[in-house]
Amino acid sequence: MPKLIVANWKMNGSLSMAHDYAWALTRSLEAKPSPHTIVVCPPIAYISFVVGRLVGTGIAVGAQDCSAHKKGAHTGEISCDMLHDIGCTYVLVGHSECRQAHQE
Repeated sequence: MPKLIVANWKMNGSLSMAHDYAWALTRSLEAKPSPHTIVVCPPIAYISFVVGRLVGTGIAVGAQDCSAHKKGAHTGEISCDMLHDIGCTYVLVGHSECRQAHQE
């Protein structure tokens, strides 16, 4: 049975690191394709960049979180529709550190 393999970058990296990571991952999977679904979840600041680098590779891009709200005055949050608009097909939710630090 195929597996879902997700790489969550947390709040790490840089634009340069995102470029290098996307390049290395695509080259690695070209050399040895995986039967599994591969998803990378970079910080929100790099999602559009990573989506652009991975388009057509079969590697999915996800977000690290999303708002429970569809729209409105929710500063700093991002809706599922917005994430879909920029190419995300997965979202991670329910992070233990958010439950601990923000009582979510």
